[in-house]
Amino acid sequence: MRCAALCLALLAAPAVAQYSHVCATPANYQGSAMYACPTCSSVTCDVMMAQYTSSGQTLAGKDFSSAFSCSGETHMVRVTVDDIAKYCCGTGDAASQRSACWVDHSYLCADPSTWAPSTVSDQQAGTTCIQLMNYLTQEPGEGLEGDDFSSASTARESCTKSPAPGKDPRWAMVHHVGVDLKCCSSGDSVCSDIYSDVVDSATLGGRVASAVGAVSVFAVLLGLH
Repeated sequence: MRCAALCLALLAAPAVAQYSHVCATPANYQGSAMYACPTCSSVTCDVMMAQYTSSGQTLAGKDFSSAFSCSGETHMVRVTVDDIAKYCCGTGDAASQRSACWVDHSYLCADPSTWAPSTVSDQQAGTTCIQLMNYLTQEPGEGLEGDDFSSASTARESCTKSPAPGKDPRWAMVHHVGVDLKCCSSGDSVCSDIYSDVVDSATLGGRVASAVGAVSVFAVLLGLH
């Protein structure tokens, strides 16, 4: 009798979604939801995940039936996981739509509450602030590779690190993304004080003063003018 009751309970319990760990919170995975990508066929998230994880595809060989770690994964894998989450995780609330590869960059801003991850930083490409920061911090050789903006202390470290080979000063990149590209909705970036010190210095004062038209101070400092 007890065995029969247990069997009925197991049959009634929801099955664990094969791809649920593509979401930061597995319970938020919506396998039957439509993968509503503008350029995609009308298929469910389960069907799209089966395609993405098939041989030769971006997520081939990846297992999302249990906890998935993005540590060590390529930027393309992370981008794909993030993109899937937009359509297949949660029901509209931004927090519920986070992927297993979601990263907090809020301390890019002096006031982390002003971090604007959905702001489009590149109108032509449609790149959002969180996509840009993911790229700059995760892609090998990029200017902020390996930097961590999930806490005040680790974000501040980026301001004083040596530039990546062939790249602009980190403090300048942080300020540019946060302030010039408006990824901080108001106020300064975590490196704005260093930026201000450099701008106010006697060495660069003449160069900045000679800038004309709409050329930004950032462009002048980096020798782009």
